[in-house]
Amino acid sequence: MAARLPERAVGEALAILDRVDWVRLTRDLRAIQGKLDDFDPKHPPTIDPANPVKSLNAFYGVDLLSLIPQITDLTEHGLDVAGVPLPKGTLNRLLKTRLNPSNLVKEGVDAAVFYGTQRHVMYGSAPVDGSGRPALEVLENWLAQRIETA
Repeated sequence: MAARLPERAVGEALAILDRVDWVRLTRDLRAIQGKLDDFDPKHPPTIDPANPVKSLNAFYGVDLLSLIPQITDLTEHGLDVAGVPLPKGTLNRLLKTRLNPSNLVKEGVDAAVFYGTQRHVMYGSAPVDGSGRPALEVLENWLAQRIETA
């Protein structure tokens, strides 16, 4: 791979950043965060099997699918700048193969339940395995074993 001039990399970054509708992206992400803040995992959203994308968009209050191209452009450029160039459109192609209504609804509800149950702040206390150990203890034991065998 030929080295790029820093000026060219900056110019490419600005071109990508200029294509992003930052106001809309920020507004949509705040709307999603607001829905997740109010989410009650005991009452997950009702999903219409005939139109799960519409159900999920109604729950979050934004068109989730429209966010994807902007986020994938930023991600691909970030990876390229970090020295991990991908052929143009790789992430979009990967997302299109996995981004069907069924997967979208499942992932959306799973994320909302995870966030709503506050599991993301209980790594030191919530049990994660059959013995009832919390995640931090499991990680600590795993690291200690790796260090001992090294």
